Amino acid sequence: MKKSLLFSLCFVLTFIFSFSQNEKFTSIIPKSDYTKFYVVNMNNDTTVLVRENGERILLLDTQYKLVNGVGRKKDKSGIKEKYKKYLINSKGDTLSTISSNTNIQISKSTIVTRQKTKTGWKYFNSDGKVLCDIGLLWNDSSWNYSIEFYESGAHIETLKKIVMLSLIKMAHYRSKCHCPSSDCDDYLIYMFL
Repeated sequence: MKKSLLFSLCFVLTFIFSFSQNEKFTSIIPKSDYTKFYVVNMNNDTTVLVRENGERILLLDTQYKLVNGVGRKKDKSGIKEKYKKYLINSKGDTLSTISSNTNIQISKSTIVTRQKTKTGWKYFNSDGKVLCDIGLLWNDSSWNYSIEFYESGAHIETLKKIVMLSLIKMAHYRSKCHCPSSDCDDYLIYMFL
């Protein structure tokens, strides 16, 4: 009897702990002017993203931005430098490499893969575990995002920065529909299945 009670207690504590690590964010980006927007967490703390000198800047204690690679040199996978993006901070440190639209190398041992879903994107680790789920709701005046991270750690903090800096580009990519607004949702769902 005591073993089953102990097992039940451990299961409940594990369940509570696993959900306590979840972190949710929202963002509403006006389509009319997205030079500056906010990402808001569950405590209503805001992170400001602004556009300066043609680049999106994440304003925190240390500033972050995504920059394009330059050059024709290829890596082991055959991807040229000019097709890569790098997450760098204001100190000039490179924190991550985005080698394609789907692969993000956060460290030598941590590679994250992005996959399109019906209503947004999911980010997976190399074991296939979901790290982040992004939902995009759009209308005539703004893009509304719901972002949830399921783990914590240094690699997740880096992934958060990449996601936040990519919101505009991701929304543009999913909103390429040139049709009446009432027909857009059905068209986009068909296009991105």
